Amino acid sequence: AWLFSRWFARPLTQLSRAAKEMAQGNYDIRVDSARQDEIGALSEDFNYMAGEVKRSAQLQRDLLANVSHDLRTPLTLIKGYAETVRDLTGDNPAKRREQLGIIIDETDRLSALVNSVMELSKVSAGTERCEPVLFDMARLCGEVADRYDAICAQNGWKLVLDVPEDAALNVWADPAMMERVLHNLLGNAMHHIGADGQFYLRARQTDSGVRVEVEDHGEGIAPADLPHIFDRYYRSRQDAGKVGTGLGLSITKAIF
Repeated sequence: AWLFSRWFARPLTQLSRAAKEMAQGNYDIRVDSARQDEIGALSEDFNYMAGEVKRSAQLQRDLLANVSHDLRTPLTLIKGYAETVRDLTGDNPAKRREQLGIIIDETDRLSALVNSVMELSKVSAGTERCEPVLFDMARLCGEVADRYDAICAQNGWKLVLDVPEDAALNVWADPAMMERVLHNLLGNAMHHIGADGQFYLRARQTDSGVRVEVEDHGEGIAPADLPHIFDRYYRSRQDAGKVGTGLGLSITKAIF
């Protein structure tokens, strides 16, 4: 009985010790999962959890580093141009107007970044509760598409809406959150719009529910980037310098 209890308790003791080390910040800890029984399965689950916790912690550090960098850039520009207006160009209307425009643009970029971080934090933490109701997804798609008329007319683009006109696509979800998802996906498509200047919003009834698609004819996504597109602040190399905070798809995933 003593030998059996030692044999049975050893992996549990290892799991307990590993859990304590993880609680102290050691996310590289792993336990032996070679046993072909319930304890072995528990050990595999622990190792998987440790890997996901390590990945999440790294994403948090990367998010903080990237946000800190992106906050510093507009703040530096705002301060620099504000001092220039104060000390040098205050009496030159043309220069003053140009530099104040840059200050306003950088303030807008700063606000967008802060709002995205706050939205992601609220949705991920569950403080923003989902309020599902039964509503027509086709109608919501039409209402969202109408919001893009002005920007499409201004840039010569076209948003093609493809939804049934004679049937409702009823879904059980939070319409406000689904609207944010549609805007995030359409905004993404708009930033990657192709030479034809068209992007698409479709909704169709399927056997398992309602399928919504957003399509653009831009450069596409490299296979190496596909596993990471929903990661916080991940931006592919071809996205460098483009408009956006890099958090839209992370917010979309958190909402789903």
